[in-house]
This record gives sequence, structure tokens and C-alpha cells, in this order.
Amino acid sequence: MMIMEKQRREIGRIEKQLSQLLQLKISPNNKDEELLSDEEYLEEKRKLQKEKGILEETLSDTQQNKLNWVEHCEEFFDFTSNMQEKWLNGSQEDRKLYKMSTSVTPYLLPWVSGS
Repeated sequence: MMIMEKQRREIGRIEKQLSQLLQLKISPNNKDEELLSDEEYLEEKRKLQKEKGILEETLSDTQQNKLNWVEHCEEFFDFTSNMQEKWLNGSQEDRKLYKMSTSVTPYLLPWVSGS
């Protein structure tokens, strides 16, 4: 979660810089482009927008990876939550499936030793 917070803060920082850049451009003190020319403004704006786009894409990837990780955990817990019941009361095929998919040994799960 810290990574995503840092990425969001960085995006916020860039948004603030974009806002400040615009304020500088439209400032009465920049009347004759003394502070910032059109070219300088557009160049800096493009640079910041590019950086923001990269960060937003990275944040999106991070969020997707987090969701994938949670889904994998849920699948694992669903699979293991019924394991003992399937082993003790399931068919021979169920036992084969569980044994093959988990490489279960009697040392790890004592209730499997009755195979």
C-alpha cells in the first residue's frame, strides 16, 4: 500500500506543478512573456504530462498486481479450506488431484497418512 500512496503523492505533486506552471503563464507579470514564453510553457507542460502519464500507468499496474495477488490468495484458501474433507470423504480421484496439486506428504498433514 505504501508504494501506491507514494505513486499517488507523486501524481499530486506533478498536478500541482502543472497548476503552478499555468498560473505563471497567465500571471499579469508574464504579460510580455518575460517570465515564461509560449514555447517554454508548452515544453514544460509536455514534460510534466509525460511524467504524470508514466506514473499513472505504473499506479494502474500496481493496483492490478495487488488485485491479482488477492485473487490468487482467495483461490488458494478456497482450495485448501475443503482439503481435509475432500481427502477423508472424497473419491479416489479427489485424493489423486489433491496429492498431485499440493505434493502433500504425511509429514506435513497428518490426516493424509491414511491414504
